[in-house]
Amino acid sequence: MTLQRPYWSDAAEITFLVVFGMVVIAFAYRAGAVVSVSIAVVALVIAIGGSWWMFKTRGWLVDPLYPAGTALVLVMVASTVTYIRTEREKRHIRGAFSMYLSPEMVERVAAHPEQLKLGGENREITVMFSDIRGFTKLSEGLDPQALTHVINAFLTPMSKLINDHSGTIDKYIGDCIMAFWNAPLDVPHHAREAVRTAVEMRRTLKRLNEQFAAEASAAGKEPVKIRAGVGLNTGIGCVGNMGSEHRIAYSALGDTVNTASRLESLSPAYFVDLVLSEETAKDAADFALLELDQVKVKGKAVPIRL
Repeated sequence: MTLQRPYWSDAAEITFLVVFGMVVIAFAYRAGAVVSVSIAVVALVIAIGGSWWMFKTRGWLVDPLYPAGTALVLVMVASTVTYIRTEREKRHIRGAFSMYLSPEMVERVAAHPEQLKLGGENREITVMFSDIRGFTKLSEGLDPQALTHVINAFLTPMSKLINDHSGTIDKYIGDCIMAFWNAPLDVPHHAREAVRTAVEMRRTLKRLNEQFAAEASAAGKEPVKIRAGVGLNTGIGCVGNMGSEHRIAYSALGDTVNTASRLESLSPAYFVDLVLSEETAKDAADFALLELDQVKVKGKAVPIRL
């Protein structure tokens, strides 16, 4: 058999290289390095196998080494770019959520970014509002440094409790904390987790007041005593990245959020510091609960049980 190199071999090798390179790059961007490497292996088997078959049956010499070597470089470059892009996305997610979630939750979000719908979604959440009672009067009796110390001493342990119980801190509104559960990731029995958090916040506040009393006694001053109310409500809310072109935040909106805020504001009227809606109470049946009343909160036509 006479060996020969067909006139079309150069064009075939270049065409194969271009098509293969575009496919590898496209899949590396969309499907990741594992898929692109798998495609590369299949393509190399086809190239080398096809070259051998043509040599064996026709006596044609079509070089598979040049496209194979170039393909290897393309795969390495595409995989490296994909890895860098993935790590950049994880860093962005960690930075975006590190102020709202516990480190463990942040790692879960970074490991499974496909579970996020950052454009906004409706889902069941439990919303908490926790507010210091009589904050205006409290702030009038303290200088700025002392007031800052009190607020930070209150917000820090309360925020830690929320994070420890898989909650998401939405925002601080002066002396008020807004948080919610079951977003951005699922939290089983999120209403119960929110109630557990609220109960532990009450215990922590008692210890915090004892600390303030000890500090005031040592300094010969009047002690600061904080009282706080908590409102919890469970229902459908819209959660996602919200804001303007210049500033966004992961937040929750909707009637569920508004009702939680109004439940917190109702707590002084019943001389209690923790008010739950009926929907939240359904998932906290193992807690000792007392039905307070049925009220029509602002914006609601049907009374809700507290």
